[in-house]
Amino acid sequence: MFSKLSRKRHELPRPSGGGHAGRGATSPRPLIVGGNFGGKGAEAMLITVRDAILRRFPHAACCVPISAESGREEFAAHGLVPVLRRQKTRGVARLERWLTVNVGIRPSPVDPVKLHAERRAVVNPYRCSDAVIDISGFTGSDEFGPKAAFYRFQAYEHAAATGNRIILMPQSWGPFKNPVVRDYVARLVRISDLVFARERESLAYLGELPGVDPARIVLAADIALQFRSDPPDAGRTLLAQIGLPHGSRPLLGITPNMRIVERTPGEGSANAYFRDLFGLCRWFLDNTAVGLVLIPHEYTPGRANDPELCAALAVALKSPDRVACLTGRESAAAIKSIIGLLDFVVASRYHSLVAAVSMRTPVAVIGWSHKYDELMELAGLRDWALDPARRPAAAAQELVFDAWNRRDEIRATLHKHVPALEDSSKGALERMVTELGRA
Repeated sequence: MFSKLSRKRHELPRPSGGGHAGRGATSPRPLIVGGNFGGKGAEAMLITVRDAILRRFPHAACCVPISAESGREEFAAHGLVPVLRRQKTRGVARLERWLTVNVGIRPSPVDPVKLHAERRAVVNPYRCSDAVIDISGFTGSDEFGPKAAFYRFQAYEHAAATGNRIILMPQSWGPFKNPVVRDYVARLVRISDLVFARERESLAYLGELPGVDPARIVLAADIALQFRSDPPDAGRTLLAQIGLPHGSRPLLGITPNMRIVERTPGEGSANAYFRDLFGLCRWFLDNTAVGLVLIPHEYTPGRANDPELCAALAVALKSPDRVACLTGRESAAAIKSIIGLLDFVVASRYHSLVAAVSMRTPVAVIGWSHKYDELMELAGLRDWALDPARRPAAAAQELVFDAWNRRDEIRATLHKHVPALEDSSKGALERMVTELGRA
């Protein structure tokens, strides 16, 4: 079960094929971390990475970690191999990790396909993979605190010692004013084989970390720019189902974000962000003929999230004939199809902004982080981005109204600037699959 190996990550040979019948030793077994089907951005990135891997390696086992049996079928239905972590074995897990990381004893590989077929679990999920591909959108920052930074480093240190390459796909980073966060993110970057930042500000934050060579970090646009939407007819069907058929009137989409509610003052309908959204919607209803499509971009059962925020906004507006909500359970590809049919989008979810930019749909942003600012700048739209959490003095309504009136100009700007962004995101995926194939 175990073999004695060097502690040094890059002296460890890659695991063999792990017993995959008909797959061969050259078929990679990447473990894709950070994807799910509740957040539409996480879903888009997950499917994009899966597709890029399978185009290069048709027999690859694209694994995903799961913590409960209930998550197995949804991932398997999308051509992914769920790897269930065994619970209630903390003592065994700690011992196994200590032996692997500190003594250099690597456990033997486990076939993830067979593990899933037999519906079994494993203490160390990294035994099933030869590379970890992290698609987290934004977790490496003071925003998430020392505990998150520590556990993320600890997990990937274990993965590397087990024999995995570590690939951190384009995501946002920083700031790192907290010394503990700074230390553990630096350690994470140092043990990684390929690291991407999706904004220049994130790249600068990573470059300031101790012991990190900036030359090892690659700047690349978000990979969800490569995510394929459903055909337009899928979006038309959904719009008709919610009572706002495409072509009947101009359509404006809004993707509210519960996380901005949490970052701005006031409770309930008195929340500053909610008031801004209500005021925007009310102005459009009173001064234009638009229909408003409220789009939850994240759905998390048991937690106050975007569907509840959309529903509260719809109730407050009292215009059921012109305001309709999606459920949040629609697929990322279906939502992107709808976004492609809209006349204009007010994006508060980052990956709804990515979808709008990708579909060349005119867009303005109400965001909360530097990740919004730079994408808008690179898309040529820096004048139509505001941030009620970091820049509360910005005049939200005037900015959005201006963008609406200049939406044809915005669409033309997107057609000019987005191809370069798409080339950048495509390059990140190509670098990823090349790293997976490296001997």
